[in-house]
Parts: sequence; structure tokens; C-alpha cells
Amino acid sequence: MENNNSNIKNNNFINKGIIPLVTYINADINKSNIFKENIRKSGVYIWVNKINGKSYVGYSTYLTDRFSNYYSLSSLKSKGIHYYTSCTIKIWSF
Repeated sequence: MENNNSNIKNNNFINKGIIPLVTYINADINKSNIFKENIRKSGVYIWVNKINGKSYVGYSTYLTDRFSNYYSLSSLKSKGIHYYTSCTIKIWSF
């Protein structure tokens, strides 16, 4: 996991001055931290496929519940993300 100093300069959100609260570089390796660190939190998040550059933006009142759904491969495939092992997750809290 990296904080908001991570090297993601080409991201459109960064270009607009919106910096994520936290960035998980590898959604597979950081799965347990993603769940543990976002219990009872709400926020905006973006899944970014590091292979093809496709992304999916969403928001939730309960991030942990939403992420548990996204770790289902069928859910990610339906959003064009495909395999979470090649994804980065960025989270903005609200």
C-alpha cells in the first residue's frame, strides 16, 4: 500500500488536483489490508487495470461490503476490469 505520494502522475484525477487518500498498487496482494483498513468507511474508489489501462469508478457507503463483491471475478469481468491481480485501487474518503 502507498499513501497519496504514490507515482500515478498520468491519472486524470491527479491532473485535476484530486489526490487519493490511499492507493493499493496490487489488489491481490493487498486484499487483506483493503478490507481491514476500510471497515465502516465510505468513499469513492477507482479500479485501474495495469495491463490495459481500463478503469472503473464507483462509490459506496460501506467500502468493505462493496469490495467483497468486487473480488468476485465475474463481477470484475462484467465491468471490463477482468483480473483483480493486475489492478490498482485508489480510494478517496468522504
